[in-house]
Amino acid sequence: MPCRVASVLIVLLATLASATPAAAERILPPGGEASFGEARVDVNAAGRVAVAYERIRRGPDAIRVSVRSAARLGTPAEGRLVGRGALRLVRLGDRPADPHVVVWRRGGQLVASVWRRGAWRAESLPAAVRRGDALDGAVTRGRVVLVVGGSRDAVAVVRGPSGRWRAHPLPVGGAPRSGLVAAVARGSGRVVVAWTAGGTGPGAAVWAAHLAPETAVWTTPVPLMAGGTIAAPIVGDLSLNARGDAVASVNTSPRFSGPASRTVPIRFLPYDADAWTSLPDLGTGRQVAVTPAGVPVAAWLATTQLLFAAYDPASESWGPPEVAWDRPDDDFGYLYGAGDLAVDADGRVVVVAGVDPGPGPDDHFFVVRPAGGPPWSRPDRFASLYGSPALQVGGSLVIASWLEDPSGSGLPEAALAP
Repeated sequence: MPCRVASVLIVLLATLASATPAAAERILPPGGEASFGEARVDVNAAGRVAVAYERIRRGPDAIRVSVRSAARLGTPAEGRLVGRGALRLVRLGDRPADPHVVVWRRGGQLVASVWRRGAWRAESLPAAVRRGDALDGAVTRGRVVLVVGGSRDAVAVVRGPSGRWRAHPLPVGGAPRSGLVAAVARGSGRVVVAWTAGGTGPGAAVWAAHLAPETAVWTTPVPLMAGGTIAAPIVGDLSLNARGDAVASVNTSPRFSGPASRTVPIRFLPYDADAWTSLPDLGTGRQVAVTPAGVPVAAWLATTQLLFAAYDPASESWGPPEVAWDRPDDDFGYLYGAGDLAVDADGRVVVVAGVDPGPGPDDHFFVVRPAGGPPWSRPDRFASLYGSPALQVGGSLVIASWLEDPSGSGLPEAALAP
């Protein structure tokens, strides 16, 4: 049996229409921790979820996918067999005519299995990307858009309605790249990548480029932040809404031994523009996202308060902060930050807040802002476990997922948020 990482993916699904407290549910078919390897989950605007997972077998694992209604998320079913290998990514199309895609590794090479005509069919990717990793992807307007690469390079791989895959490498050149981050807009398929250029030295900068799947042409890379602005810069957060508005933040690398920057540069790219805009800097520890209307938003921790603000284009400044959660430190722990931030298709905001209760796993809470504005919901504890949650959006549904420490349940779980 091949050597296996002891951690597995834990997934939580947040549907804001639910009126019951979040509670973990099992999402995999019967079997213990020794029966499963990696797992991935996705959700679409039609209210369907895909649960992809590895069934441990002698030799390569069996990769299976179960697609079902979000209302049946906690009703596990054995998925259809996709192939045998190592799972990397699953994405659902939003429309009935759209394909679904699973990206996996077979014999050291990436393969894409596409759902069409009632079956999963494996398709070869272009030779230039078969040794890379799947960084992100989306299914939109009949196309499958993937970003394949690593920390230094990226290739946009697009499958059009004809079924043919085409690779579009990010242009080479410039200072050495590191820490590359990629994201694909779920509705438009716009691809945005950002990276550190020049290592960790005093001249290190952050650059970005983007591509529209219709033209399949990368823009000329541009600096998001000039060298010398902050020490050891990295892409802190990169978020796109469905139509392709993008917002990015830049932080000091946590590996930097010197003092971190006290401010976070924020950059914004409208869906219909090629030039990034500099927004006013914010304090440290920010999570950023974009509303469906193209308004950048941010969440952060200030002492014992979880704060939120939206950018006001008219005044070219951030609006007054809203208190999403005021939680003084006590014997039950302390609030240590916003784990992630997302905005669904209705404009509702979901923040994952972390509380350290002391020795052992951390507590994680959903805090929700209605589409019409405050008041914010009461914090709803959905799990106590190790890891850093990351949010995905599909229509009015939001997924929080993270890697769980082996001292936890060892199996993927899910919960409906209020």
